[in-house]
Amino acid sequence: MTFFSLIICALALSVSTVNAQSKSPSSNQADITDADGNVYTTVAIGTQTWLVENLKTTKYRNGDEIGTTSTANLEINTETSPKYQWSWRSVETNVATYARYYTWFAATDPRGIAPLGYRVATDQDFINLATYLIENGDLYSFDGLKNTGTVDGGNKIVKALASTTTLWTSTTTTAGSPGNDKAANNVSGFSLFPSGQRLPSTSNADKTKLWEFQNSGSYLWTSTEHPTNSGLAIFRKTFNNSTEFITRPTGENKKNGMSIRCIKEGLSTAIKNTEANVLKFQMYPSQVKDILTISFPTTLTKKVKLAILSIDGKLVYQNEYLSTGGLDKVSVQLSHLNQGLYLCKMNSGNASGLVKFTKE
Repeated sequence: MTFFSLIICALALSVSTVNAQSKSPSSNQADITDADGNVYTTVAIGTQTWLVENLKTTKYRNGDEIGTTSTANLEINTETSPKYQWSWRSVETNVATYARYYTWFAATDPRGIAPLGYRVATDQDFINLATYLIENGDLYSFDGLKNTGTVDGGNKIVKALASTTTLWTSTTTTAGSPGNDKAANNVSGFSLFPSGQRLPSTSNADKTKLWEFQNSGSYLWTSTEHPTNSGLAIFRKTFNNSTEFITRPTGENKKNGMSIRCIKEGLSTAIKNTEANVLKFQMYPSQVKDILTISFPTTLTKKVKLAILSIDGKLVYQNEYLSTGGLDKVSVQLSHLNQGLYLCKMNSGNASGLVKFTKE
């Protein structure tokens, strides 16, 4: 039995309070629905709460329909402020896998496209997300090392954001990219998806070329307009062979069809690590068969919340403990879990920590 110490500077996590005697697994499925009734789950990363899935709605929040083109490959570049949504190549059965694609004008329509209490993420939201992951690079960079990258490039965090789905193209051998060793993706639980995008026009005679980068590229609109070009808006992208999240391009045509990620309304700022955010504890073993043991410092006198998540961000166990300074350790029965990689998240007051472990 080998101890390993975890000293992680992290921020408060959204973990529901449950009775301390509860031992049954639980799901992080929430009653978050869009105007179509599609249900979404969430993940807390730093101070932010994100929807785990890309948006799927065909309606604005007030119930008005979001239009779509009469044919899948209709060019729209000559239209003024088109407000459209599409399934991939207008095949509705693709929505379950790839969600929907929206022009920027639809994404930012004042009627609202996000579920109640959520909004389309801004450029600053993505900057804050990347900043948090970079500052905690020992957890989120693919090589487990702190890194000096920035939100503009050089970071190594996209693997922590990319989903474990087999849809990521596997033609790359680049270490740290979503398409290489996909089982190690998604430590953050964000589940970034290779949905590609739809162009407003193409010079190619084959108009199916409007649709590109499915299974190799992820494109997400922000609600932020380009600062100097009113025809462009800021978006985020990454590819199956990239190690960086997510490049900050100069902008893209607002008529492009891209995926949308929504973030919970309210506080969403990047907070630097301080001593007040440090939660020190030990857990063992790192390869669990039946029981995971967590040892707390005897100076801890607050409620402690525990959450265990699968590598794709699904909550499989949660509990709460009250430490009076004498709580030495707790043991968690995990024999019901399938084999694989899991995340253990601990929260006490404003301090929290996260570590990976393997269930054998």
